[in-house]
Amino acid sequence: MKSTIVDPAPPRLDAGIPEESSMGPAKHLTRVGRLSTWKWGIAACLCLTISGGVRYYRDQQFQGLAELASVAPFGLNELPKQFGSWRAVEGTDSQLDPEIARIAGSTDHILRSYLDVKSGQTVSVMVLYGPSDQAFAHTPEFCYPSAGFQAVMDPVDHPFAVGEPKIQGSYRGGFYSKSTGGITQYVEVLHSFRHGKEWLGDLASKWKSFRALPATFKIQIQRLTTDLSTEASPSEPLLLEMIQWVEKRVREQQKI
Repeated sequence: MKSTIVDPAPPRLDAGIPEESSMGPAKHLTRVGRLSTWKWGIAACLCLTISGGVRYYRDQQFQGLAELASVAPFGLNELPKQFGSWRAVEGTDSQLDPEIARIAGSTDHILRSYLDVKSGQTVSVMVLYGPSDQAFAHTPEFCYPSAGFQAVMDPVDHPFAVGEPKIQGSYRGGFYSKSTGGITQYVEVLHSFRHGKEWLGDLASKWKSFRALPATFKIQIQRLTTDLSTEASPSEPLLLEMIQWVEKRVREQQKI
């Protein structure tokens, strides 16, 4: 009789995984998979919880900033009545209608007329403080047409550098016309926003920073004119003087 050689059984691939008497290998692997899924579920929940906590903290932080920014750091009625050769016209201080002020995003503002004693030019000034996400949209190129004016030409951004320490930025100037009873009236409007530490003629590109920098100042000057030159405006010196005053007051408050 020939002896029969029996090949040894190949080593079990799951030899390192202990079997339970009540389940086969397939059931055991399923149980391992469920445990793994359960652990990933816990990890995901923890991540979501942490993420939610960070978001809540950031929301509270931004809400706190917004509440602080809802009040101007100084009263805009403190605006000086003299800037160089410009003098405030007595009795011209006024306020916007409350509903218009709300729409414009104003929590504080002042309207006042100034006269340049050298040239005889008279201008209307508005200095406003309010939420960035509301104030940024109220630029002359959008607001004046809604009041019946037409843009005469595209507005132009003018860079500036004034003061010591140096304040750099830009303001935007444009011309608008309105015809009434066959008479056409032309107005020049200059404006600039202070957002963060920048002075800009337009804030639309800064919308991503509105939560971190929730408030802005706006200075706007309107002047009746017949000269539609895009060169330096007679209103520019007054605008730059007011920019320096606002910047100085903000810096003084930040040191307190």
